[in-house]
Amino acid sequence: MIWATCLDTIHPQQVRKTLVRLLHPPMMHSPTDTDNQFMIITAMLETISTGAIETT
Repeated sequence: MIWATCLDTIHPQQVRKTLVRLLHPPMMHSPTDTDNQFMIITAMLETISTGAIETT
């Protein structure tokens, strides 16, 4: 899976910036929705990066 390779080479700060950009589209979300989405995606990335789930 591509994510495993990306996580080895992408700077965490860059991942965060990209996610923030993705989660803040031109139409407004409520801050709570965006925070929840960000927390979910962050948790997923952490899970993948620690190898806790299969990345095939």
